[in-house]
Amino acid sequence: MSNDAPLWAQAIALIITGGIVAWYTWETHKIRKDAAHQNELISKQVELMFQSLKFEVGREELASEPFFKWGSGGTNIQGKYCQFQNEGGAVTNLQVKTSSDLQASIRPEDHIGEGQAGGVHFRVVGKASVPDIQFEVHYTTRLNKRGKKSFILLSDQGLPKEEDSSGNSKT
Repeated sequence: MSNDAPLWAQAIALIITGGIVAWYTWETHKIRKDAAHQNELISKQVELMFQSLKFEVGREELASEPFFKWGSGGTNIQGKYCQFQNEGGAVTNLQVKTSSDLQASIRPEDHIGEGQAGGVHFRVVGKASVPDIQFEVHYTTRLNKRGKKSFILLSDQGLPKEEDSSGNSKT
């Protein structure tokens, strides 16, 4: 019977060790599940931050675009002219482009700030009357993005209308 005591002690030690290992396994499993849940939350947070940043960049790009509000215009001996006010973002490096039989200019051409006035002038080469004029104003935004806006100036109207990318007038 004296030999049975160490066996009981070993069995008890083995049971306690098994319990500790089972408890440790369970706690490790819970930690792994919590870590996976935290990774999922971090992933969602990063995605939300990315969407927010994308929205802010889009908003900033939109705010940096010019908005030409056309004012007075008319025809004189030199051709057609139209005045505008920039009600959008400040832009630089302005150019006006149109068909080859027209000479076009824009003022100012180096920089036009928010609320600043400017004008475009068209001179017809080799024609007595001024036809409908389709033209584009090219510019660089404060984000250093090159952009353009397309317009049409009908011969029977005094002010240009902006066109969308398919050539339809915007209202």
